[in-house]
Amino acid sequence: MIKTAFGVNVTVLVFSITVIAIMHFALSQYRAAEIADINLPDYSTITSSIHY
Repeated sequence: MIKTAFGVNVTVLVFSITVIAIMHFALSQYRAAEIADINLPDYSTITSSIHY
């Protein structure tokens, strides 16, 4: 029980860190594009798929 619970906790932790890293990367890319005034149709497609 302890080993499986620990394994699940580690998996959730790694998954959370991965999601945070991806979101941070996406946000930094989006902000950089906003500053440079560049349109990113791919980014809006990605965000719509994330939201739905």
